[in-house]
Amino acid sequence: MLASNAAANTPQSAPQRSRLRFALGVTFLVACAALLALHVRTYWFVTDDAYISFRYARHWAEGVGLVFNAGEHVEGYTNFLWVALLAALARIGFAPEQVAPWISAALTFVLWGLATRFVARARQPAVRVWWWVTPLALASNRCFSVWATGGLETRLFELLLLGGLARLWIESEQTPRKRRVTLGPWLLALAVLTRPDALLPALGGAIAIELRQRRTWRDRLRTWLPFVVLTGGHELWRIAYYHAPLPNTYYAKFDGVFAGARGWRYALFFALEYALFLWLPFLVCGARALWQSAPHLLAIFAAALVPFVAYVVYAGGDHFEMRPLGLLVVPLAVLLAWGVADVAARVAPRRFARPVVATAAVVCIAASALLPTLAHLDFPAEYALGFPGSSARPDGTQTLVRPERIPTLAGAMGFGLWVAAYDRLASELTAVGAGVRQEEHRAFAAATSDVGHDLRGWVEDGTLPADTRIALHCVGAIPYWSRLWTLDLLGLCDAQVGRGPWGSGERHVAHAKWAAPDYIRRCGVEIQPALPCRFFVADATLREVAASGGCDSTCAVVRLAPDFSLFVRLPQGLAAAHRRFPRLAFEALPANP
Repeated sequence: MLASNAAANTPQSAPQRSRLRFALGVTFLVACAALLALHVRTYWFVTDDAYISFRYARHWAEGVGLVFNAGEHVEGYTNFLWVALLAALARIGFAPEQVAPWISAALTFVLWGLATRFVARARQPAVRVWWWVTPLALASNRCFSVWATGGLETRLFELLLLGGLARLWIESEQTPRKRRVTLGPWLLALAVLTRPDALLPALGGAIAIELRQRRTWRDRLRTWLPFVVLTGGHELWRIAYYHAPLPNTYYAKFDGVFAGARGWRYALFFALEYALFLWLPFLVCGARALWQSAPHLLAIFAAALVPFVAYVVYAGGDHFEMRPLGLLVVPLAVLLAWGVADVAARVAPRRFARPVVATAAVVCIAASALLPTLAHLDFPAEYALGFPGSSARPDGTQTLVRPERIPTLAGAMGFGLWVAAYDRLASELTAVGAGVRQEEHRAFAAATSDVGHDLRGWVEDGTLPADTRIALHCVGAIPYWSRLWTLDLLGLCDAQVGRGPWGSGERHVAHAKWAAPDYIRRCGVEIQPALPCRFFVADATLREVAASGGCDSTCAVVRLAPDFSLFVRLPQGLAAAHRRFPRLAFEALPANP
C-alpha cells in the first residue's frame, strides 16, 4: 500500500518542483525588471549634447540638410544611424527630444532581456542554475541605468555591437548548411554607422573569429561583404558631403593626441565606483570556465573589448561619466554569472556551499551599487559646474560621498580607503571635464533649455531678428530651441575651430580648442554670452565680473528687471547692436552695477 502511494506521488513531485522553480524564476525576473525600471526612472534625463544630434535630425527632416547651420556642411555628430532614425521619426511628427529617451529606454530592456536569455540558455547546466546573477547585476548598475536615457545613441551602439559579436560566435558554431543568414557582420556594420569608434572592436572580433575558422577566401568575402559595403559606402558619402574622412568632433576633441595619463584614472574610477575588485575572483573563474567551454566566444569578446578599452584610455576617457566604458557592463555581468557557477561547482560537495556562493554574489552586486547610490544622494541639489573637482557644496565640501557617511560605514574593512580613493579620482577627473556626472548634465540641460526657450520667445515677439547670429560654448539646447544660427566656440560643429590649434594649459575633455575673437567677428556673430552659456545674470554676478576685470570693451548689459540683466559680448560693437536690436537697450557694463 505504501509502495503504491509512493509510486503514485513520485511522478507528480517532479512537475510540481518544476512549476515552482518556474514561478519563482518569473517572479524574480519581474522583480529585477521593476528594479531596472525604477533605476532608469531615477536617472531619466536628456543631456545638452544630445540636442546637437536633435538639431541635425530636425534640419534633415525639414529639408535643410544634414547640417548644424543651414548651408554649412560640418559633421558635428558621431552617431549617423541615430540621427537618421530620429530624422525619420521627426518627419512623421515625433519630436527628437521626446522620442529619443524612450527609444533608448526600450533598447535597454531589450539588451537586459537578451543578456539574461544568453545566460539562461547556456549549454552548461551549472551556468543555467545561476542565470539570476546577470539580470540582478544589470538592474542594480548605475551606468547601465544612466545611459538607458540621455538622448544619445549609447544604448543602440551597445546593443548592435554586443549583439554583432555574439552573433559571430553563434554563427561560427553552426554548420554552413544550418547557417541561413549571417547577421553578425550586418549588426557590426550598423554599430559602426551608429558610432565610428565601433570599428576597432568590430575589426578585433572579426579577426579573432576568422583566425579560429578554416574557410575559403570566397566564403570570407561573402560573409564580410555587407560590412564593407555599408561602412565603406558611408565613408565615401561622408567625404563627398562633409569633405573630411572623419567626423569633425574627432579633430575638435581628440585629433589622435595621447591623453592616457587621464585615461587610466578614468578607467580606475570605473573599477572603483562599481567595486570590480570584489568581482575579480569571480571574473577570473568565469573567464577560465568560458575558455574551456566556449573559447571562440571569449576570444571574440577579448579581441574586441580589450583594444577598445585601450583606445578609451589613450584618448583620456570621456566628458560623460563612464559612457564609453559602459560597453563593458553587460559582458561583465554575463561573466560574473559564469564565474559564480564555476566557483559553486568547485565547492559543491561542501556543506552550505551554494548558499555561501549565492551570498557572495549578492554582496558583490550590492557593493557595486553602494558608492553610486551614496554619490547620487549626496550630489548638490543646485547646478554645480564640474562637481566635485571645480565646485563645492554650500558647506564647502568637494567629495562625491559626504565625509560624515564614512564613520557610519567604516566598520567594513577598507571602506574608508575605498571612498577616499574614489573621491580623489572624481575630483581629479571632473576638474578637467572628464567623467562629469549625470546629475550635473541633467541640471545643465534644464538651464540651457530655459535659455533657448527665452531666446525663441524674443524671436517670435520681434525682439531678436530670426537671422540673428550668436556664439556659444554649449551648442545643444540653446540653438535647438532658439533655432538661431550659432557658432560653436569649441569647434565641435565648426570645421575651422575644430581643426585649429590646442589651447594652452591642461587639456579639458572636449573643451580644449577655442574660437579666436577675430574669427568670431568675421563670422558675423552679433551676440555672445559674456559668461559661458549664461545670457541672464544677477547683479551680484555683474559686480564679481567687474571687480575681477573679466570684461572688455565688447561687454554690455540690458536691464530686464531688478537684479536681472542680459549680460553679453557684442563682437560687432555697441553701435551696431543698437541699430540691429532697437528693442534692447544695450549699455556698457558700469563699474559698480
